[in-house]
Amino acid sequence: MYDDVKEYLNWYDTRRDANDRLKDPNAPVIGLVLQRSHIVTGDDGHYVAVIMELEARGAKVIPIFAGGLDFSGPTQRYLVDPVTGKPMVNAVVSLTGFALVGGPARQDHPRAIAALQKLDVPYIVALPLVFQTTEEWLNSTLGLHPIQVALQVALPELDGGMEPIVFAGRDPRTGKSHALHKRVEQLCTRAIRWAQLKRKTKVPLLQIISITVTTAAQITNSRSGATVNATS
Repeated sequence: MYDDVKEYLNWYDTRRDANDRLKDPNAPVIGLVLQRSHIVTGDDGHYVAVIMELEARGAKVIPIFAGGLDFSGPTQRYLVDPVTGKPMVNAVVSLTGFALVGGPARQDHPRAIAALQKLDVPYIVALPLVFQTTEEWLNSTLGLHPIQVALQVALPELDGGMEPIVFAGRDPRTGKSHALHKRVEQLCTRAIRWAQLKRKTKVPLLQIISITVTTAAQITNSRSGATVNATS
């Protein structure tokens, strides 16, 4: 573990096990918010699976955790460049499944929003199953347990979280979490695509939207026989 993100990145860039895509200076960088209790108890297999999948796809990873349930401080300390004030990540994925500040207890959405606004990158909150085992969830006609829907879907959305993808299940015998690999793949695909979208400049995006609208208008008018200048 590193207390200085610069030291961590120096180590990261000199890793011998890194693939060629991770050595690319233009590789997307994903910040991961992890729950400390899972790390200290060794119940982190689902975290490792996400990190390995992201790296296999060519994305660098900066994982962070907090001593308590307030992650607003660590996001600023480890994910924002202290000199430039700019984010060092292109997207953030919380693997806790809970609100950024307060977890399942008392939330502070204004504080969370302020921290996320400073980051100004896409923010995904993925879900590990907490109130159900994997089998119970798969066999349930309701899907997620209603309490989990409230705590891990509705409340994170008040922070600005999106893409509530279930990525980890829970073993009924040990109670430990385990990765749901197809869903981990889906989560990592979405995270990288959001990161890539964030890195695009605004002008090309506006051009794409303009071209799409213009093309759609031309198709519509060609079918109706009308002639309209769609760019005016």
